[in-house]
Amino acid sequence: MSLANWYSDSEKAIDYANSAEKYLLGATGIFTNPAFHFHQCLALSVGYDCAGGEKQAQYVEKIKSNLEKFKLWSQHCPSTYLHQRLLIEAELARITNNTLEAQDLYDEAISSARENKFLQNEALANELAAKFWLARGKAEIAQLYMKKAHYVYQLWGAKRKVEVLAEKYPQLLPKSSFQRRIPQLRSRQLLIPQLAVSQGKH
Repeated sequence: MSLANWYSDSEKAIDYANSAEKYLLGATGIFTNPAFHFHQCLALSVGYDCAGGEKQAQYVEKIKSNLEKFKLWSQHCPSTYLHQRLLIEAELARITNNTLEAQDLYDEAISSARENKFLQNEALANELAAKFWLARGKAEIAQLYMKKAHYVYQLWGAKRKVEVLAEKYPQLLPKSSFQRRIPQLRSRQLLIPQLAVSQGKH
């Protein structure tokens, strides 16, 4: 399911989640359950855009239910679970049209993942933030996030994922930039003066 999420195949990830959920009660380990719920939430949030009204409502309720678990887990172990909770909250804000809340939550999730050295989730959070901004017509902001996602996926060693991003988003990842080291940026904040992020309020 996690691989399906990283390769943006939400339909397959949701299918995996539905198949696996029936066995979850027998897997009560603190590691297994959070990993499952995290990737289930992301699969549902991405799948939300292509779902019908009834399914959309079901997805939102499931995400909210899982989110309550992460609120508890992140209180007890913020170094591991806070960035996951923040990213779930960002995606929930996105699909419920809370744009201003979503943009801040993506940045917080990225920062928390980076501080706690979860490279794979830092990259994923940057990628989702890039898609968030791209969907709102903010290509310059989206490019900043996508370049950072591309760079962190490289650090993580996800060679095929790096290739997939370059193939899918050539407008955001020009080949000439691949060899340049992407600095550790605080993402959106560096572009606020020039790009008037406040325009994203609609």
